[in-house]
Amino acid sequence: MGRRWMRGPRRGTLGRAAAALVVGLAGLAQAEDVVVKTDGKTYRGTIVSDDRRTIVMDTVLFGINTRLTIDRREVARVVRGVEGDAPVADATPPSADEKPQDPGAILNRRSSKRSDRPAPVKRDGRALVLEVPLIGGFGSEIFPAGIAAALEYAEEHGVTDVVFRIDSPGGSVWAAEAIMNIMEDHADALRYHMLIESAISASIWPTFSCDTISMAPGGTFGGAVVYRMVETGSAEVDMKMNSILAAELSALAEVNGHHPVIVKAMMLSSAQVWAAENDTGAWELFDRDPGLPSAVEIDGPDSVLTLTTDQAADYGIARKLDGKSLEDLGVAIELGPWDDAGDYGHEIVEKLAEKSSDLQSEIHATSSLIGYHLSRYNEASTWQDAIGGLNDAKKQLAVLTRLRREAEKLRMDRFVDLISESDNRMTIRQIDERLRRLHAIRRSRP
Repeated sequence: MGRRWMRGPRRGTLGRAAAALVVGLAGLAQAEDVVVKTDGKTYRGTIVSDDRRTIVMDTVLFGINTRLTIDRREVARVVRGVEGDAPVADATPPSADEKPQDPGAILNRRSSKRSDRPAPVKRDGRALVLEVPLIGGFGSEIFPAGIAAALEYAEEHGVTDVVFRIDSPGGSVWAAEAIMNIMEDHADALRYHMLIESAISASIWPTFSCDTISMAPGGTFGGAVVYRMVETGSAEVDMKMNSILAAELSALAEVNGHHPVIVKAMMLSSAQVWAAENDTGAWELFDRDPGLPSAVEIDGPDSVLTLTTDQAADYGIARKLDGKSLEDLGVAIELGPWDDAGDYGHEIVEKLAEKSSDLQSEIHATSSLIGYHLSRYNEASTWQDAIGGLNDAKKQLAVLTRLRREAEKLRMDRFVDLISESDNRMTIRQIDERLRRLHAIRRSRP
């Protein structure tokens, strides 16, 4: 049938059938969908994809058409096919057990932990210190699983203080943010100290999650520029979303005792930082010129803040170390007598980074195969090629589902989400629907 269909005037049959299929699907998508979040916010538009982790919706933000990704944990209700401006019932407020994961809730819990928690109990009056390395790029050499394992070990073995030694050019925000959340999970039991050799871009997420920040001689810190969890395709929307991220991270920094104006200057080129001496001779920071005789502009409105060790120390942003050893850090933060918990932090981070990197490569390869098979479907000139492309894409989506389960164990599930979102891939359910329609059209033809 495939060969006969390719001859003469029937050559365009699949193209017309595919066009009819697209029209049919478009007709189904004309009704407006509504997503109601647990905080009461409501979004109207067209749901592009919907799985157990995220909902992707075409909607309007700040008056601009954009594609919004919503975490499933923040969704109270989804209503499809709402006509016009028909009202949608209010969402049921989440119970106390549900612990919604919105940034405000996280910051509220952090505030409670940082202000009220007791200091970790020292062993025989001595602190126990575990060093955990953050060396390389986030999402390429630095992965969440190793940090999670190191902190679990620390809590189980009586560690009081964790020192993160960072030398990183930045990298992927999904990895940096996942590490920040892992640190939050253990914030009740551990004190965190950041020892900076170099901390650029995405490095600021875990850095501002620490109780203390110290810098080795010749260190650099900042230069975060713009972060995008998902590319929206609109520079204006990306800028607004980045401003929201900067505000959230600024609030987190303030909870942990760091000046919020520094965060915004490191993330937003429009932000600025000024310093002026107070009556005691100490420097105070401002987000605009305070008009005082001693005022000094640290960062202007047309640049992104990056600090040297000396600059950070001069303005009270970080402690300056004499060297870069744990002993130097202990003196600077006045840790008192302490013991070294050993090399487990380095060993487990290295081991799980290798495992995470291997899984990342497998996910990338599978994603590429899905794209290849879907392109076969989109460019097919025979029924056989179209159906074969969809079936092969479906098989690889099943593989990706298995890889997602492995990724969840390694705290990389957000990475899988981003891979899927960036290519706007079909779900297995959507592929099944297209296969059903293609088979039905094919059977109906003489």
